[in-house]
Amino acid sequence: YRIEDAEKDAMNHLLAHLGEMHVASDGSNAQITSSSSFNMVSGSSTVGRNIRVKCQIKPGVDRTYS
Repeated sequence: YRIEDAEKDAMNHLLAHLGEMHVASDGSNAQITSSSSFNMVSGSSTVGRNIRVKCQIKPGVDRTYS
């Protein structure tokens, strides 16, 4: 599992969440705001990796009204 996989998963979860809220978005206005990855170490060996990804929809005004 790499940081690119985490970024893809984060975007998919964001778009799914927007769908549950009935907000129409095709993903073109979604963006990764930050992502980082670093190894976790215990003693002298690597025990895992901490991957953090933040994404958002670009701020703006929705011009469609119901």
